[in-house]
Amino acid sequence: MRISSKIKVIIHDVSASGAAWVLALYTRFNFEHPPEVFLKSCMFVLPIAMVVQGIIFNLFSLYRGQWRFASLQDLVRVGGAAVLGTLAIHTIVSFVTIFQPTPRSVFVLYPLFLIFFLGSSRLMFRMWKDRDLGIASIGHGERVLIVGAGSAGEAVLREIKRSREYIAVGFVDDDLDLLKSRIHSVPVLGTVAQIAALVAKHNIDLIIIAVPSASSSEMQRIVDACGDSGKNFRILPKFWILALIK
Repeated sequence: MRISSKIKVIIHDVSASGAAWVLALYTRFNFEHPPEVFLKSCMFVLPIAMVVQGIIFNLFSLYRGQWRFASLQDLVRVGGAAVLGTLAIHTIVSFVTIFQPTPRSVFVLYPLFLIFFLGSSRLMFRMWKDRDLGIASIGHGERVLIVGAGSAGEAVLREIKRSREYIAVGFVDDDLDLLKSRIHSVPVLGTVAQIAALVAKHNIDLIIIAVPSASSSEMQRIVDACGDSGKNFRILPKFWILALIK
């Protein structure tokens, strides 16, 4: 059975929270075996910390973003989730007697290690998939809807953010798994069939089609949907998109 990417990310993040908790404990005791009373209390807290942190991760929408397009905003959410999760775990420990021998310093070290684990893993994955990590400038100008939320669409978004002539409002893509996800904080708003409605709703000025893998029939369907919107649209040449991705 194939495990979805979202499940893999959840498993990774929850496991990282457990690893950060254990590492914080051993760091507190200079990587020597902790006294039995502290070891037992921390091991009792461990599964609770992982569950609580997993819930907090979900509240911070860490599983909507795509690691392929991890950005500074994603790292900010990671930091917020780690801090809030630590506060929640500390609150639980404070009210349960059996957990109270947990050293206070663990609650200081834990979020630091957790942010490092989650942030570095996302950053390394992004570096592996895409060498371009430049922070884009904020643009002002025509409101743009990008057709295609894959590598080509992300490359177009990076170019748009470097320009002051355009504002990227969102993506459309027929891959339903991408709906409600974000690429550099820009949302996937809907499907190709919804282009006309999205153009009207978000006051779009220009549609950019960045789907180099589309067949002739698929491209015709996209062009028809863009034409029905009544707005100008551009089809980016395949060779230009491939040059951007590289």
